[in-house]
Amino acid sequence: IARAKDGQKEIYYVSGTSREAINLNPHLEIFRKKGLEVLYLFEPIDEFVMDTLGEYKEFKLTSVEHAELDTLGQHSDVSENEARESLAEEDKPVLDKLVARIKDILGERVTEVRVSERLSKSPVCLVNPDGGMTSSMDKIMRVLGKDSTPPRKVMEINPDHGLIRNLIKVFKSDEKDPHLALVAEQLYESSLLMEGYLTDPHSMVERINSLLDSSTAWYTEIKKA
Repeated sequence: IARAKDGQKEIYYVSGTSREAINLNPHLEIFRKKGLEVLYLFEPIDEFVMDTLGEYKEFKLTSVEHAELDTLGQHSDVSENEARESLAEEDKPVLDKLVARIKDILGERVTEVRVSERLSKSPVCLVNPDGGMTSSMDKIMRVLGKDSTPPRKVMEINPDHGLIRNLIKVFKSDEKDPHLALVAEQLYESSLLMEGYLTDPHSMVERINSLLDSSTAWYTEIKKA
């Protein structure tokens, strides 16, 4: 609280199995950018404690997954993102079409695909569509209910990430290129894996091997040059 930003009315927290795992959580990227501290929680009971307490003094206890982007945006940036040229004007409608194409590929597994305002380092992340329970709490409830199906979430994509910029180039060349589906599927399952929802990795491993095969073939040609 002593180190809270001017106007900050929330104490933010995030749950995970370890510090290393939490450090990789893409939801933390905007907090690092804004210099906002986040409490790391490692025990399953912590989620219930935070939810029960609700607030401490005048500060609301808020999961990073439930933080309002408008509220976070009121704080000045303390770190700069890696410099990347702004998306060309002619590519902006292409990005919109790519977003729609990714939604077509993933179908009902996601509720929506949209451009992210919270990401700076990661290419994509999954977000609760209705501000419901956090991923950690949801996983606990699914274990209790013996439900292994992953929840339907919003996929957000980072238009400044190199991978997404490359997908824009592929899409401009061929909107039906099978590589688009391969990468979209991998990004989705990688996000599920990060959140602990991926229960069957077999198709993912096969897809990774396919991507490695094509990328090493490309790399070999580049090295020849």
